[in-house]
Amino acid sequence: MGDKVKLKVLLRGKPFRPTYGLVGYSTVVFIALDDGKTILYDCGSKICALQIKEALKIEGLMTEVITHVVISHLHFDHVGNLPLFSNAEILLSETEWESANQTPDEWHSIQTLAYLEKRGNLRLVKEGDIISEEVSVMELPGHTPRLIGLCCGAETILC
Repeated sequence: MGDKVKLKVLLRGKPFRPTYGLVGYSTVVFIALDDGKTILYDCGSKICALQIKEALKIEGLMTEVITHVVISHLHFDHVGNLPLFSNAEILLSETEWESANQTPDEWHSIQTLAYLEKRGNLRLVKEGDIISEEVSVMELPGHTPRLIGLCCGAETILC
């Protein structure tokens, strides 16, 4: 990966099932780049907002310095903290966006879709789109129509 990309897991994912429903934490990864970009890969569910803020603080960062939030897919446990990163551009698969808007369900929140439209700094991406010299978008098979991961350098894939 080289010195151009620094990766740090801020929150380890762990789904669990209480008596009713499903609660989950997606893994949240911080990426710092030499060109000054700071990226989060997913931003977790609302219930982990304090943990994410604390993890960023340990790294000497505040939510305001995050330049990009890449959303792997629109399930609630990956998008719950988007409002914390008001300065960031949000990157999301175009196919994922279209699918969620056509068939919102218990996993895709209509409120999240409305929030993203209102927010105005959503960039729809596809396979091969470049975020920086060292980071590009990778479409992945998965449990949503177009889950995305990130190629970070020559040897690391976030998925």
